[in-house]
Amino acid sequence: ERDRRIVPKPQISKILFCHRDLDLEPFFRYKLKFLPVVFGWLQRAEPFLDYQDPGIECRKVAAMHKFMRVMPQLVADGYWAHVLKETLEKKRKLLLELDALDETEKSARKRVKH
Repeated sequence: ERDRRIVPKPQISKILFCHRDLDLEPFFRYKLKFLPVVFGWLQRAEPFLDYQDPGIECRKVAAMHKFMRVMPQLVADGYWAHVLKETLEKKRKLLLELDALDETEKSARKRVKH
């Protein structure tokens, strides 16, 4: 059995040839959840691009730009949610370190008293 990823797919070739700029508007209703699906499809379609095609990276950037242009608030909210999550994680780690240092200090004081 041949590997399905290598088998030429005329549908993909035709889509890429006829639609240099993919219309992603129908997918906007799914918000940013669909962006990884679009990127995955473009990545899998890369072997079917002909030598004259500008490349998969240009299509990925164009797709990301379309999503960001239509949903700038979602993109911004996602960015700040990520920053907040990282900040809270750093705070949690620092508090754990502080607790560990407090415990070490308490043990040292007990040893000094005895």
